[in-house]
Amino acid sequence: MSGANLSGAILKEVNLARATLTGANLGEADLEGASLAWANLARATLNGANLNGANLEYVHLNGANLNGVDLTGADVTGIKLTIEQIQQILVVSKPNENPERLLKRFLKKNEK
Repeated sequence: MSGANLSGAILKEVNLARATLTGANLGEADLEGASLAWANLARATLNGANLNGANLEYVHLNGANLNGVDLTGADVTGIKLTIEQIQQILVVSKPNENPERLLKRFLKKNEK
């Protein structure tokens, strides 16, 4: 499914674990509760996607655009993000939460 255009798709609770979605367009997609564990989303566009409660364990997001992504309640164990990606996420995931507190929670969950 590399390069697939799933923009705006309703994919609630879908199982995409270990899927290869390199360069896919998932902008504005509804992936609430979906499983994307170990999926490859390198260079994917996820602008405005709803990943509320999604399983994102060890998902590969190298070069992915996460502007406006909602990760509220998502399992982010083991994912590695750039500072820019974290800043893109912080704005939306918890708009009323202190950004430093959210960042610490994210980093703590990924400590090993």
